[in-house]
Amino acid sequence: EAEKRMASVSEVLDRLGIGKERMRLEWISASEGQKFAATMKEFTEQVRKLGPNPLPRVKKATKNPATLKQRIDSLIEDTGAFDCVECGKCTTVCPVAKYNTEFAPRTIVLKATEGQVDNLSTDQDIWTCVTCEQCNSMCPYKVDYSGFIRGLRAEAVSLDNEPACSQGGMMQAIMRVMAHGDLKQDRLRWLTPELKVAEKGDVFFFTGCAPYFDAIFAERKLNLSGIPQAVVKIMNRAGIVPVVSNDEVCCGHDLNWTGDETGLQKLMKKNLEVIKASGAKKVVFSCPECLRTFDMDYQELAGDLDFEMVHISEFVDDLVK
Repeated sequence: EAEKRMASVSEVLDRLGIGKERMRLEWISASEGQKFAATMKEFTEQVRKLGPNPLPRVKKATKNPATLKQRIDSLIEDTGAFDCVECGKCTTVCPVAKYNTEFAPRTIVLKATEGQVDNLSTDQDIWTCVTCEQCNSMCPYKVDYSGFIRGLRAEAVSLDNEPACSQGGMMQAIMRVMAHGDLKQDRLRWLTPELKVAEKGDVFFFTGCAPYFDAIFAERKLNLSGIPQAVVKIMNRAGIVPVVSNDEVCCGHDLNWTGDETGLQKLMKKNLEVIKASGAKKVVFSCPECLRTFDMDYQELAGDLDFEMVHISEFVDDLVK
């Protein structure tokens, strides 16, 4: 297992532009003191030759001077949570409540509106929500429950209440490296010679995190690089040579929904600059999460974007018509 994880992380470090040479796995027993000392000396010299850590030290975010109670009250107002009448319609469509009878969206809202925020540092219900937004669509008073949960999560993270993310949080770690670092990635390994792509053009294909999936989920042998390959093949067959950039970064969806809006904004800024430099008028997505993040979260933060956003299924449908 250790070897598999090392291989996966080494591949990720290479694709991020950090370099797998900064990691090393050696099997040394407690009785091999001389070997341990020699290995550490050799590895230290190797890292020194590589130079300092290319990642900047991230400054801790400045704490909002308002009290937690004041910030929660502001969140309640912004999301319309005060309008909740406890009708229970949100619970009837909640997929979590179906299997966990102790969970109910309105209960979390009720606790906050009644000022019960002291348990936010330990509350796990805010991480149980899958943010499917079915409650939003069902609520007769249009309470933005998902926005409310996202805000609570940001406050919870500031209190060191963080979720247990899949893959040990590797995807979130990759996104934070992209957000705060200025590395030269190697994210286009999936490109094969027959695929035609450009540096500038009218159509930009946003690959998102797909180039990293084969490294992260290597043991599952899913060939996830086949997704961007298939998209480019389809475009090429239609006579379109899309822009594909080595400088794009993850959209930030997972950071946003785990309470890290600062990370989301940094990733957004980088992506919008890359797309603007390409001259693209249309951005095509194969990942629905990326499309949603651009269409909703980016535009909420940056205003209307000056390019069209479509999913590959919509793009193909237009080509067929």
